[in-house]
This record gives sequence, structure tokens and C-alpha cells, in this order.
Amino acid sequence: SAEATKSLLDLKNPPTCIIYPDDMALIGGRNVITERGMTIPGDISIAGYDGIRMSQLLHPKLTTIRQDTERIGREAGRRLIQSIETPKTALVERVVIEGKLLTGQSVGRISPETNN
Repeated sequence: SAEATKSLLDLKNPPTCIIYPDDMALIGGRNVITERGMTIPGDISIAGYDGIRMSQLLHPKLTTIRQDTERIGREAGRRLIQSIETPKTALVERVVIEGKLLTGQSVGRISPETNN
């Protein structure tokens, strides 16, 4: 995540927001951004996906999506047992497990002069 963040920030037109695949990557990217003297969310917005406790303890508090890992585990176990007990070539069932947005202070509105 650190190297990817560096590459993105080194672009001729760097992004105004980076969304990371998980909160550990988000924290790694955050460190690169702050080491460069950039402010979050003043210079760049960042968000992640996991909702780990550490993301809520940093400053600024990070915006992330909390996953219901307990429900995901139960559902995965149920489907595994089902596939063992009733073997099929493919499982066609679609399962949606909603997450919860934890709004921190790491996402902000981009000013017009920043977006040029």
C-alpha cells in the first residue's frame, strides 16, 4: 500500500481520493501521505474497508466500512456444510451481507482550486 500510494501521489495529476482495499493498507497509505507533509482531508481524502478498531483511534479518525465478519463466517460455514451434504456443480445462491459506513474525518470536499 505504501508503494502504491507513492506511485499515485507521484502522478502528474494525482488523485484527490484514494480508497484502500482494507484498513491496514489505508493506515500504510496514510503514513506515506503524512510523511510527505500532506493533510488529510485537506490535500487528499482517504477511505478503507474493514472497520478495524485501530482505524478509529488515529487522527484524523479514518472513514471505513465495517464488515460483519461474524455473519460472513456463519454464512460461509453454512454454505460449506450445504455443499458437502448436497453436492452440486455450482451454487447459484447470492448472499448479500451489508456493511456499515463509519464516517471519520479522512474524507472531505475538494475545493475547485485543488481539482485543477
